[in-house]
Amino acid sequence: MASRLERLSADVLWPFVGRALGCQIDGVIESDHQVLKGSWEGAGNLVARFVGTAISDGRERSWSLILKIPRPLLPNGDRWQREPLMYGSGVLDDLPGPMAAPRCLGVEEPPGDEPWIWMTDGAGIPSTDWQMERFYRALG
Repeated sequence: MASRLERLSADVLWPFVGRALGCQIDGVIESDHQVLKGSWEGAGNLVARFVGTAISDGRERSWSLILKIPRPLLPNGDRWQREPLMYGSGVLDDLPGPMAAPRCLGVEEPPGDEPWIWMTDGAGIPSTDWQMERFYRALG
C-alpha cells in the first residue's frame, strides 16, 4: 500500500488550496510541507502544515493549510470518527464568545480508510508559550 504522502496528489491538494484562498485556482506553482506531529508512514496521528503559492486570475497568491489525520482505529476496532464528524458537521464554525476553531475546508477518506481533515492554518503563539493570564482569558 502507498504511504499517505504518496496518496497525496495535486488533484487532492488543489481543491483545498482553492477553499483556503476562497477562489478558483488555476494551479499550484509551489508547495512544501512540514510534519508537525506524527509520520506519513503507518496509521498513527499526523498533523502537517502545507504552504505554497497558487495562481488565481493571473495573480500569485500565498496559501497555507493544515492536514490532520487522527488515529483511525480505537483499540476495540471502532472507527475514530469523533473529530472528523465534529469538523465536518459545521458545529465548530460559529463558536460563541472569543474562542474559535480552525475552519474546516473538508473531510475526506482517500484509500486507506482513515479520515483526512483539511483546515485553515491558525498559526499563532503555541499554547506552550502562553502566559497564565492568557489561559485565564481563553477560559474566561
